[in-house]
Amino acid sequence: MESDIIAKNQEDILERNLLTIGISFKSSPIIYREIFYNFLIKQKGLEKIRTFKSIEESLTIITCNRIELYIVSNNLQATLNDFFSLLRNNNLDFLKNHFYILTNLKVVEHAFKVCTGLDSLVIGEPQIHEQVKKAWKNEIKLKNSKGVLTSLFSTALNTSKKFRNKYDLLKSEKSMGDLAMDLIDRIFKDKTQLECVVFGYGAMGKILINKLSSISKKVYIVTKREIKRSKYSNVHFISYEKAKEMLSNFNIIIASTSSDEYILKYDELRYATNKLIIDLGMPRNIDPKVMENKNIIYYDLDKISELSKHYTKGLADEYNIIEEEIKNEAKKFYEWLLISKLSNTVASLNMYLEDIRKKELKKYEKKLMNVGNEYLILSDLVTKRITNKFLYLIIHYLKSSKNILELEERLKRIKEIFPLDKKDFEKK
Repeated sequence: MESDIIAKNQEDILERNLLTIGISFKSSPIIYREIFYNFLIKQKGLEKIRTFKSIEESLTIITCNRIELYIVSNNLQATLNDFFSLLRNNNLDFLKNHFYILTNLKVVEHAFKVCTGLDSLVIGEPQIHEQVKKAWKNEIKLKNSKGVLTSLFSTALNTSKKFRNKYDLLKSEKSMGDLAMDLIDRIFKDKTQLECVVFGYGAMGKILINKLSSISKKVYIVTKREIKRSKYSNVHFISYEKAKEMLSNFNIIIASTSSDEYILKYDELRYATNKLIIDLGMPRNIDPKVMENKNIIYYDLDKISELSKHYTKGLADEYNIIEEEIKNEAKKFYEWLLISKLSNTVASLNMYLEDIRKKELKKYEKKLMNVGNEYLILSDLVTKRITNKFLYLIIHYLKSSKNILELEERLKRIKEIFPLDKKDFEKK
């Protein structure tokens, strides 16, 4: 039940506003990530989520290894209830145990770890920084990301740059492409006669082509782009139709496209022999049913992820140092966010008290004028001083908080006591 997930974070949820709902290689096999992706994109689930009344801002990150929804909510309980109800109404209730739910400070820490590559399958991989940056700019353009999320990811990306220059672990140029090359090295002793095809000419495709061109006899690239020739003599651009005609020639087939549909189906590889197929797509680009063909070696993202473990051997100490520093940076940002909240709360409280003061003075304005104009001026001055002293006591109460959680709790109490929402206090 979604209430079980909510209960785990109950102390964080009531009035706080940062939320991450995620599914990644750490929490779920690729088949469930694909189902969630198809729901968000093909079935317009993401558009429905953005219409939730409790959501004020949103930013979505989709990569080969993660789908994460970053949300600013005015009612986190309502957002989570609406999210899981939407899944249930679309017969996707079985996905609920594959999500991780983060709130507030944990959201900030996680965003910083994602941007730096510390949460990646290949620790420190550089592609994630650019992927997050692209998603962030797109959400700003669509006006989904506003003040809070724009500031959060601007800070997270800047922190990523700083840390990547500082720590060797994050200077790594390793990527999923390197895992693919490691796999090829393990399987093929003699690579000089290999013929390879790469579907996709994005960032990952280019990395693979650079590496494959130095070890293979021929490399073919399948892309929709109009590219006449490569800088490598053994690299050739071909059409999708031509690639399908030549399937029997290839020893290695690698797919890394953004296609929502299978670019190669089971029937097209049903009788293929002596082939290594590496599918780096999410959703997968090649029908996984090809695994039934025992003459094919098939790796998707889940299977190839097992090769990443040797990259992090002996690096635990540096990883822990970076993680601790990320927590410190995240705490600074979150404190800034809370100070902004404090400022907003104080400003709203001042408006609320001033509104009451003026309304009460208005009631007795004629009586005070009858006594004398100086009494009206004096009353205005005295009531201002009273409200200012009262406001000072509340500011002192908030600023004397010993830590972030206590400040959050005190802000919450103030909001419970005083109807600081403009619409609410206009009714008073």
